[in-house]
Amino acid sequence: IPPSNTQGRLQITCTLLLTSVTFRWVVNKSLPPISYLTALDGNKNKC
Repeated sequence: IPPSNTQGRLQITCTLLLTSVTFRWVVNKSLPPISYLTALDGNKNKC
């Protein structure tokens, strides 16, 4: 995507953000609760 295409870059950024949030939500719903940090938690805490 060329730097001058602001709309395209913004669309991709929003799509990636929503995908990340949805993925985390689905994973949290499908896994049992645990009392220790996982690799996914570690990734979230880095951001």
